[in-house]
Amino acid sequence: MLAEITYDDLLNRVKELEEEASRRRKAEKKNEILEMQLRQAQKMEAIGMLAGGIAHDFNNILASIIGYAELSIEDVSEDSMVGANLKQILAAGKRARDLIRQILNFSRQSKRECGPVNLNPIVNEVSKMLRAILPSSIEIRTEICDTDLTVVSEPSQMYQILINLGSNAAQAMADGEGLLEISLSERTLDEDAELKDPDMMPGQYAFIEVRDNGPGIRPDIIDQIFEPYFTTKDETKGTGLGLAVVKGIVKSDGGCISVYSQPGEGASFHIYLPMVETEDDSEEAGQAAALPSGTGKVLFVDDEPIIVHMQKHILERLGYTVEAECSSRNALGKFRDCPEDFDAIVTDMTMPGMTGDQLAKEVKQIRPDIPVILCTGFSEKISKEEALEFGIDDYLLKPVEKATLAKTLDRVLKKTKNPTGPARKIN
Repeated sequence: MLAEITYDDLLNRVKELEEEASRRRKAEKKNEILEMQLRQAQKMEAIGMLAGGIAHDFNNILASIIGYAELSIEDVSEDSMVGANLKQILAAGKRARDLIRQILNFSRQSKRECGPVNLNPIVNEVSKMLRAILPSSIEIRTEICDTDLTVVSEPSQMYQILINLGSNAAQAMADGEGLLEISLSERTLDEDAELKDPDMMPGQYAFIEVRDNGPGIRPDIIDQIFEPYFTTKDETKGTGLGLAVVKGIVKSDGGCISVYSQPGEGASFHIYLPMVETEDDSEEAGQAAALPSGTGKVLFVDDEPIIVHMQKHILERLGYTVEAECSSRNALGKFRDCPEDFDAIVTDMTMPGMTGDQLAKEVKQIRPDIPVILCTGFSEKISKEEALEFGIDDYLLKPVEKATLAKTLDRVLKKTKNPTGPARKIN
């Protein structure tokens, strides 16, 4: 005989089924999010592999462009049209170098190398870049204070922040029409600074505002826009990572970012970055003009003939005698024949037959006190920390500018002549 089923039993069963269905939907949603994150991680891994693959070759090309531009600028009148053109080539080469580093940073294959960054020229240049890539129907207004505002960051990541916010604002404007405003000013935050962000301290801040007159951000989602993978765009137009990356950069630089918006009245992003004091420009210019010259014999090794030719000229102009080689094995042979003839070695990392770190190991076994500078366009095999730990005297990322090479060589040679401890030996 069947048990009697009451109305309450049916009601409880329905509730159980609804709860089970709800749990299933939540589990399915969670799985969808995990699958999306996995796809994104795989995509980032592929981007990282591609970035690493092209970075070495591309930085070798940039090394030649920057190096020969620097050499040529020294040979022409500073006020001539040729000199002005060469300076533009040099500036473009440095921009390309920074973009490569930005790609490596974004793909998590390069550590951030922060330093003083003047925001004024960056904001000005970003507005020009946005003018080139956004529809002409979008008006762009830029307001930059007269005082140079310097923060501690990376130039490439400041570009990334501003281009991302500007592009987002343009995409939000209906029919590709509207007004985009970018401003840079100085703000003083008092003891109430923590009201903007719990980690903020009183002091002087560079204040960046990116404003648009688009439809604005809905109140129900405005608190979510900085979350990873959150996006209101079609999946073919966005990953939901842009604003999360922007916030991550700002926070890592000790600043804060916030957004203000009302439906139909556009959106305004506010960024506060702590300012730092810098040396007087005239003093920096004087230091740049007076690069340390050197004496002694340098063994320069790189498998790219064009770089060997260019760097040989640069080193000779700095006062060094140079023995240049395109083969690491040939370079090792020359060093073995006359190890006391050389005062320093500058070598590329990625070379056929014998890599730069292997060459360093061999020469250090012959003569532990020989200074070795390792240069690389990109290397997964060895980081700067690892190189210094096992005996490399310095580690430079290509393209290496003349000033950087001059100062680095001067430093390692002085350290060798006045050692603070026993010479290190690579085992």
